[in-house]
Amino acid sequence: MQNLLPGLPTSVNLLDSEGVAANRAGRILEVQRQRLSKTIPWNQGCSALVLLPMIMVLIFLALSPFARAVENWTTIVVALGLGLAVLFLLLVFGASVWNIVDSLRIVQRDLQNNAIRQTNGRVLFDKSGYFFDADGRRLKLPAPGDTGGLMPGVLYLVYYLDESGVILSAEQSFPPSPAQIHTALTEILAQANHFTLEDLAANRAGEVVPTQRLRPLGQMLFGILLGLSVLGGAAWLALFLPILNRSEYIPFLLIPAIFLAIFAFISVSMVWKGLLAVFASSPAQIQGIARKEQRVSGGRNRSTRYYYLIGEHKFQVSRLAYLALLEGCSYRAYYLPGTKTLLSIEPLDITPCMAGYNFPSRT
Repeated sequence: MQNLLPGLPTSVNLLDSEGVAANRAGRILEVQRQRLSKTIPWNQGCSALVLLPMIMVLIFLALSPFARAVENWTTIVVALGLGLAVLFLLLVFGASVWNIVDSLRIVQRDLQNNAIRQTNGRVLFDKSGYFFDADGRRLKLPAPGDTGGLMPGVLYLVYYLDESGVILSAEQSFPPSPAQIHTALTEILAQANHFTLEDLAANRAGEVVPTQRLRPLGQMLFGILLGLSVLGGAAWLALFLPILNRSEYIPFLLIPAIFLAIFAFISVSMVWKGLLAVFASSPAQIQGIARKEQRVSGGRNRSTRYYYLIGEHKFQVSRLAYLALLEGCSYRAYYLPGTKTLLSIEPLDITPCMAGYNFPSRT
């Protein structure tokens, strides 16, 4: 995945020994100051600051022709239009802009006061993503999907900024236990991907639980509806055959007939794959180093799709599941054959994540 914002760091190593040594001595490295100045605004919704000037320019360009048409009222029309635009944008983006300004102000105050504190805690996960829990206080990791190399199930001593709660660096309080990390990460993946540990055990044994067999039903229903639409189109086309049964009208009949044939093939394929998945005797599986990817579709109704990539397989997942996956580790995924519907996933080898830190990517 490509980082579209070159000035924005794509990963942070909170376990960097140089940073830990400096923070332990009460100093903040210059690289840490630069990192905070770049990452905090974007994690607080800095996209609002990008959209504001763009929308303002579009509104100004839209008002310009009207202003020229009433030359005597040019200044009034433009000023009134821009004033209304500013009011509207403040109502829509005001909270985001305030969060950005307020977070920057707090962080800058912490940096000026050199307000470094330390505490013990663990990495936890909830509906907002990963965060660091220190005796009930929620400290800030680099991003909801970026733990900065900190692994769940491990007790860490972290150095953080007092008022903002931003973590600067961390070190392990005790040697990490791979078993504890494996258990904690498995539970997080189960929570985010909506399967239970019992479901995972059944998938390991080569079984598909009844609730998992229902997952392709949505795809099958869409295929059935598409097939009914094709039948309706074919019936409508058949009504015109006696009228257009002449050689000069054949090209006009071929085009809709080709489209109907394509949609019919898609419909049959979706229903057939769904049936194979529903009646599959056992789940298929794939294992390997996992990556994650997000794709944003353009247009008026923008949407983002999230994926797990393991080997040659790609599984569409929810945003929460996307945040839960720590890249760089080896995973085994269980899925329904044909539809590639993800059933469950578990970490296998967490050594690469423990040796360094995970490198989450942003698009």
